[in-house]
Amino acid sequence: EGLIVDVLDGPFTDDADGTVWYMINASGQAGYMISDYLVNADSAVSPAAVATATASVNLRSGPGTSFAVLLVIPNGSTVNTTGSVQNGFTQLTFNGTTGWSASQYISVSGGTTPAVVADGPLNLRSGPGTNFSVLTVMPTGASVTITGALTNGYYPVRFGSTNGFAAGAYLQIGSVPTPSPTTPSGQSATVIGGALNLRSGPGTNFSVITVMPNGATVTITGALQNGFYPLRYGTTNGFASATYLRIGGTPSSPTPSATAPTSRTAWTTAGLNLRSGASTTASVLLVMPNGSQITVTGSLANGFYPVRFGSTNGFASSTYITFTPPGPVPTATATVPAGGTIVWPVSGGTWEIIQGYNGSSHQNTSSSWQYLYSLDIMRIDGATAGIQAFAPVSGTIAWYERASGGITINMGNGYAVAMFHLTVDRSWEPGDVIRQGDFIGTISPEGGEGFVQVPHIHLTLWQTNDGGNWNRVATPFTGQFAISGNSFPSNGSAYQWSGFEFTP
Repeated sequence: EGLIVDVLDGPFTDDADGTVWYMINASGQAGYMISDYLVNADSAVSPAAVATATASVNLRSGPGTSFAVLLVIPNGSTVNTTGSVQNGFTQLTFNGTTGWSASQYISVSGGTTPAVVADGPLNLRSGPGTNFSVLTVMPTGASVTITGALTNGYYPVRFGSTNGFAAGAYLQIGSVPTPSPTTPSGQSATVIGGALNLRSGPGTNFSVITVMPNGATVTITGALQNGFYPLRYGTTNGFASATYLRIGGTPSSPTPSATAPTSRTAWTTAGLNLRSGASTTASVLLVMPNGSQITVTGSLANGFYPVRFGSTNGFASSTYITFTPPGPVPTATATVPAGGTIVWPVSGGTWEIIQGYNGSSHQNTSSSWQYLYSLDIMRIDGATAGIQAFAPVSGTIAWYERASGGITINMGNGYAVAMFHLTVDRSWEPGDVIRQGDFIGTISPEGGEGFVQVPHIHLTLWQTNDGGNWNRVATPFTGQFAISGNSFPSNGSAYQWSGFEFTP
């Protein structure tokens, strides 16, 4: 034990059992010894040390050139050594694979490797991947210590007293980068052009943390990314579009515009989406009912006003906003004139009937559940989920249910109109009087009430003697029941009227 020997030749592998042997000289006596009992006497490598590949080097299955190559370690890669060195090869782990590499190409760093955040802010995560939680955010230029090998594109690092994982693509190993002179990190900036979203990431696809008012002072905390600056607003960190920030200087108090004051009262002229950004692609925070009083908090941008509804800030289309107070709202009476026309339950955009009469699910399967003459409608651009739905007729709500997203309006003339796959506004109850054009709810998205594969509205007309509760006879939308002047008579063919397009 502890005897120093000279390796004369090898390794040699026994084909019978895979044992690895070396030819050695021990005190002047030549012979052979199993590799398991040999270690490199010159090795100064500590277990679990961090090392760096100084060239592209093979990772082999054993300590010698006769062993199979498992993979090639790129030059500059960080690896974890195990402490074992044999025949001029160091045992190590790279990206989860353990093997042996020529020691001359492995530089041991003493257990850690310094690095800096080259393009931040950079998330420090609890594990090697974007599915792991964020422990903290490291700014550009932050010094970190790499404590292990690259795994799934992430290095284990220590930032201050916090250990975690950071994406290797945004770290510069071994030296501190010179900050770009164009990066205004630490400078003050002012929000211009109206209320501005503070987002969780550098892009409009990231969630809105809060809305910063026009004239708000913020602090830039890093370099421009995808047109967005990382910044701090009060005690909240996030990202904001550089287009609406004035960097440097002392912000002056905004002068109210004669035509667009900072804050003014307005009203909605339809059920209106309150969105997280000034675009129809921004997420819908909530739906403001027709006639709602709102506060416009800034200037018009991209056809949208920044508005506040209740305690929620967001953006809404200027098309459905008026600054003229609405007239008196007529009080609903207990009786509604029987009959009347039917209109499309949606407005705006181009729509299509995706399943018409006598379709696969439009059948009369019982005396009470009849859907033969039903129409399924959706927007041709596919942007159907979340769209507002309105009462196509006046009458009394007979019933609605969450499971199907269904609601039936008794017209009071022996007919009832039913709609399905909606998220019905919770204020409606059976027996309520509803008038044509009243906001009913929104078209359900995937996972919503009554959702079935594709967002759409199912529209049915029933002849009934009990207000549309159970005794229902399917009826075509024709004659006095034409929809917005479009008559849909039946000829008995399958999927009749499918593909019909209209603009409500």
